[in-house]
Amino acid sequence: MSSPASSAPPSTARAALLVASASGLLAVGWLVLHVFVGLDFTDEMQYYGEITSLVRTGKFFQDDLFVQQLGYLWVWPFFKLHALAFPDHAYLIVFARLLFVIAYAAVGAWFWRATTLAGGFSPAQKITGLAVFFAWVPFQLFAFSYNTFAYLSIVALLATWLAREQLGLRRYAVITAGLLTVLTYSYPPAGLVLIAVAVVEAWRRTGRATALRLLGFTAAAGGTVLALILLRHGKAFIDDLVVSARFSGGFSGGQMFRNPLHIVAWCIVALGGGLLVARLCAQAPVPVTTAETGTARTAHSALIIATLVVLLLFGVRWATGFVAPFWFVGLLLALATAVRPGDPRAVADLSAVGLLLGLLFAISGGDGMINFGTGSAAALPFLALYCARHLDTRAPALPSWLRAAAVPLVAIMLLLNGAFHPYREQRGFAGFRPVRGVPAFAGIWTSPTKIETIETFGRLCPPGSLRGKRLLVAGPHGWLYFTTGAEPATCMFFMHFTADADKQDVYDLIAERTFRAGPPDAIFLTNFVPPPLGARIYAWTQQPHTETSLTLSLGFIRRYRRETDYEFAGQVYLLRREPALAAARP
Repeated sequence: MSSPASSAPPSTARAALLVASASGLLAVGWLVLHVFVGLDFTDEMQYYGEITSLVRTGKFFQDDLFVQQLGYLWVWPFFKLHALAFPDHAYLIVFARLLFVIAYAAVGAWFWRATTLAGGFSPAQKITGLAVFFAWVPFQLFAFSYNTFAYLSIVALLATWLAREQLGLRRYAVITAGLLTVLTYSYPPAGLVLIAVAVVEAWRRTGRATALRLLGFTAAAGGTVLALILLRHGKAFIDDLVVSARFSGGFSGGQMFRNPLHIVAWCIVALGGGLLVARLCAQAPVPVTTAETGTARTAHSALIIATLVVLLLFGVRWATGFVAPFWFVGLLLALATAVRPGDPRAVADLSAVGLLLGLLFAISGGDGMINFGTGSAAALPFLALYCARHLDTRAPALPSWLRAAAVPLVAIMLLLNGAFHPYREQRGFAGFRPVRGVPAFAGIWTSPTKIETIETFGRLCPPGSLRGKRLLVAGPHGWLYFTTGAEPATCMFFMHFTADADKQDVYDLIAERTFRAGPPDAIFLTNFVPPPLGARIYAWTQQPHTETSLTLSLGFIRRYRRETDYEFAGQVYLLRREPALAAARP
């Protein structure tokens, strides 16, 4: 697997190290900046709602039914300590993001260690790979989620595989089993597929004994985690998990197959990427400059061009989800063009895993081809690593500045994409202000629109005024739980009503389980709700309660929708049952 790290002259090597270091510092600075800047009022709020629910109840699927929350088992102890220190959730987002950066740093350190053990890479090449790794945050959502857990786990898995010979078979099996367990509980489809891939690969390369050892370690680790969950959650866990799987299926999975455009794009990318991987496996360069002629050359070139064009067209707005697959295919093309007999097979295997994961995430995710990048991005740091080495050793005719800057440019482009396409946040930082009066958001600077939203709703319900009360937010505005300080009385923290048209029965499930732990003390009606849930809320209002309302301007609703992709009804209501009214009930 090892080969000379570089044959570049000292001046070129210094230039490569300087450019790689600059891109790496920019990527790290981007991560650190977002510990304090930017806030998503939609998915990010759901993620922290799931985490705080797990900390408060010690059980999954209490205030949220999405199965994705299983991955929070890995950070639960840290958030438990935070809750003990800050019962009011003070600095929750800052704490979570600091932990998030530490997780990135830990995986980055393992990437450096593994590539050093594998050998054959210069410091500039390794820093280039690290820069690409740090520059990509799935969907630019700076929070722990099933996507970020999957990305970090897969990068760590690929790094471990790269250094497997130096680690030794037993150590490799133990580390891989642990990472596969983390991945399987965080993103089950990817975990199960990679377990099969890892076992088959171990059997093929080192024999049945190693494969069975790896499978045994993985099964033991997964079984131990399940036993701990059952011990903490109780025997109701399986029933709750079944309900969660049924509920989650109404909002994600198989979306791609309902959109012909996504299906065509998936097939083209599969064929084009598959051709490039096949060339790498066969160590036969793509016929771009070779003497290969005729129909084969034309077909190959047309397929590759079509693949890149499809990715560009899909990313016409250059949305974050389409940037990673474009660079994945681009680096794949560069490597497949330069491959020669005798090259390490590792780059072909890494590319194959990246393509497989991209196609899998596109099928299993809720956004079709947008999710391709989430899977394929895990291979990007390694493709960048090998591409930088190819430029050092096989492109002496290129200008030194081009050889130094070509691959780090990928990291820069990823960062620029994140800057111009933040996730449901204002582009740029003009007018950003710190959030005041909300302990969970302390230390966070966010956009004028979100500051306006908090202040506007503060007129109806001042921050912290529902502390100690049970609240149901009937609408996609889970941030209200944090601003009011209330305890969620809901089975869907981020209550967006976007289930598939043929799976509207999930709303019956919401209505059935909403008040399972008892009725709320207050209800925020922020949007129109499905009839089953509306009937439950109407029944709740038959008891004595107070009602206050807030009229929202059309301009405010439009500004909020433009930034978050969600909206409010023109009139929002806060319904409350005061203790005195409750005592007066007949």
